[in-house]
Amino acid sequence: MWTRESDARHPMGYGKEAYVWSMFAAFGLFTAGAVVSISHGISELRNPEPATDYLIAYVVLGIAFVLEGSPSPRRADRSESSWSPRWTWSATSWSTTSRCDSDGSSV
Repeated sequence: MWTRESDARHPMGYGKEAYVWSMFAAFGLFTAGAVVSISHGISELRNPEPATDYLIAYVVLGIAFVLEGSPSPRRADRSESSWSPRWTWSATSWSTTSRCDSDGSSV
């Protein structure tokens, strides 16, 4: 692991291996999602079934909307008690900012 401190050119520091592992996780999740989606699409094309009840789909979407739109319950490095965009963009942790970006885009 690198011991050099952060500077103006590298504000997150040097040798952050979390970026590499995050990329591997993202590629793995993307690949798994693509495989499942393609296989489900092929099976539905071979044996189509009519859609009958949308209640479960709307309940799942509603729960996902609430959970993805709510702030994180862990507030270790946060001094404010309520979520604010100013806090999100001034956060020193890259994972905090990327989580808020991810949650916002998924809603």
